[in-house]
Amino acid sequence: MSFLSAQNCAITTGKRSEKRPTSASGFYAATRAGKKKVTASLDPAAHKQLRQLGLDRDMTTEALLIEAINDLFKKYAKRPIA
Repeated sequence: MSFLSAQNCAITTGKRSEKRPTSASGFYAATRAGKKKVTASLDPAAHKQLRQLGLDRDMTTEALLIEAINDLFKKYAKRPIA
């Protein structure tokens, strides 16, 4: 399977077929089902600080970012749903 064709692999479960993005290896993490990716370019110093904060608090970078996004939602009077 080529990298391009692996991006939207059809997966059949029972009677229904649904499209799920996969990596070139064909692996798909079930915990990512229904989730959308968000990317940001950070200054190397900010990236290092974020990683260090995760280490200091024993949290993943993803958990830190979810916390930050929910804080942003609260700041703008939105429901924290990340």
